[in-house]
Amino acid sequence: MTDTNNSPLEGNVLFYVNPEPLDQSVHGTLGVNPTDKPYAFVAQTNIVPLTVTEFAAAALSYPIIFTGDNRQPVVVMGLRQGENLFVADDGEFRADAYVPAYVRRYPFVFADDKQNQRLILCIDRGAAIVAEGGENP
Repeated sequence: MTDTNNSPLEGNVLFYVNPEPLDQSVHGTLGVNPTDKPYAFVAQTNIVPLTVTEFAAAALSYPIIFTGDNRQPVVVMGLRQGENLFVADDGEFRADAYVPAYVRRYPFVFADDKQNQRLILCIDRGAAIVAEGGENP
């Protein structure tokens, strides 16, 4: 997330185009619509972050590596940038593959508000499935 409107939130998150802190007065009429390509947003990603509690389930489908200075665990879904061997052209995960929590939670994400020492729930206003008056409020 980037600092917009003097927000105390900062940083970037994979997949998210326009994350905003969820606010009833601003987002009260939003909803999430079903889509025939539910995981199309991850089809061009070859790695996805993972939590420790997912290691056992994820290891049955993917190699797990640790990347960056913080040694963030990620699953490897493709060998090249822009390649995902586990998401088909129709936007579906392979039936036998584990779907990481990072993917399942989209278009929602928690942001760290370090100034107030709390987490803030955000929604990606840039997600194709998020719309004014969407089917699932």
